[in-house]
Amino acid sequence: MRLLRGLVSVSLTLLLFAGTLPQPAYSLTLVPKTEFRLEASETPINDSFGPADSIYIVPIHMDVSTFISDEKWYEGLYYYLSFRLNQSDFLFHYILNSEGVVYEGHQRGEEHRFTMAEDDNAPVIIAYLADTGDLDYSEQAKRALEELVLGIANRNAIPPSRIQSREIEFLARPNEPVLIRTRPLSARWERSATALTKAIEPQYRPQPIRYGFSVASVEAPSEPVNYGDSVVLNLTLKNTGDRTFYQGSDADPIITKVTTGASRFFVNDIWLSTSQAPIAMDNAVLRPGESGTYQVRLGVPLYFGLQTETFQLANSLGEPYPNTQFTVALTVNAPDREVVEITDTETGQLNVRTEPSGFSPVLRRVTPGDRYFVLERNNTGWVKLELGDGQVGWVVRDYTRVVN
Repeated sequence: MRLLRGLVSVSLTLLLFAGTLPQPAYSLTLVPKTEFRLEASETPINDSFGPADSIYIVPIHMDVSTFISDEKWYEGLYYYLSFRLNQSDFLFHYILNSEGVVYEGHQRGEEHRFTMAEDDNAPVIIAYLADTGDLDYSEQAKRALEELVLGIANRNAIPPSRIQSREIEFLARPNEPVLIRTRPLSARWERSATALTKAIEPQYRPQPIRYGFSVASVEAPSEPVNYGDSVVLNLTLKNTGDRTFYQGSDADPIITKVTTGASRFFVNDIWLSTSQAPIAMDNAVLRPGESGTYQVRLGVPLYFGLQTETFQLANSLGEPYPNTQFTVALTVNAPDREVVEITDTETGQLNVRTEPSGFSPVLRRVTPGDRYFVLERNNTGWVKLELGDGQVGWVVRDYTRVVN
C-alpha cells in the first residue's frame, strides 16, 4: 500500500547500462498494460527508436496523504505523464514495485528513446515504486532487478559496468517533448547498483544479433529503356530477423550478383564493385516484421532486348542473406548507331591505343564481351571506339564483331 497526495512532484532513481534490442520473455512476473484498461491518449507518440546504451532504474518517492495500492499508483503515473504532461505514454520502459512485480511501461518497448537533457546516454528506464522514506530497494525488488536487468543487458549487449544509480527530473515546456534530466545518486542506492553489477557479471552473455531480410517485391521500369537512361530499381525489403535493423552497420543490405562476372547493370562511381550495388536506405529503421521500399541505381547496358540477371541480398561484408534471390529484368531498345563487341583474345584483354597504330601509346585495356559505340573505321584494320567518360581510342578490327 502507498500514500498519495499528488503526482506533480516526482523524484526518481535510475540505473545505467548500455545497448538495446527486442522485447523480452521473463520468468518473473510481468504485468501488461492491458490489465488496467487505461484510457488511450490522443497525443501522437514520437516514434524515436535506437539502440539503448544505458538503463536507469528509478525509485519514485511521492508526497502522500492517503493509502493507495501499487496498481493505483501505476495508473496515476500513466495519467499524469500521458495527460498532465501530454506525453501519450509512460516515460519509463518498466515499473517495478517493492514486491518484485514488474509492470509494462512504454508501449514501444526497450528500443524507444526518450528525450534526454544534458545526457548523451540512451537509457532503458526502470521506475521503482519506493515507500516514503525508503533509502534502498527492497529485497524482493533486488531479486527481481537481477533477472530483469540481466535480461535487458544480454538482449542489448549492455556491459554490467554501465550500471549506475541516478536521480531524475522532468523538464516540461509548453508544446515541447518533456526532457529527462538525471543526476548521480549515492549512499545505499549507489551501493545496490554496484552489488547488482557484480551479481549479474558471471551471467552476462550478450545474445548474438540475428539479422534477416526477405525481398517482398522488385519493381523495375516495365517500358523499354535506352542506353544511358537513369534507371531506379525499387526493392521492398522485410525485416525477418529478431532485432530491429538500424542502417549504418555491417548488417546493411546490398545487392550482389549471384553468378560470377561483372553485372551488365553496373554504374561506375555508384556501385561498390562491378557486381555489387548499394541500397539507398537513408538512415532506415526496420523493426521485426516491418517492411520498407528502397532504391538501387541501375545502368542500362549496350545489350538489347530483354536483359535479366539474378541477384541476392548480402551484408556490407559480402555475406549473403539466405533465401533472398531475385531477378532484375530490363528491356533495352537498340540504338540507331553502330555497336561492336570485343571478342576473345589470346591474353584475355585488348589494348586500346591513342592512334590507329601498334606503335602508339596504350590508353587502356578492354575485355571480351565489352560493347562500345563505333565512331570511325579506317582502311588499315582499325576501329575508333567511344569508351565513355569522354575517352576515345582505337582497337584492332579483327577482335570486334558488329552487334547493332
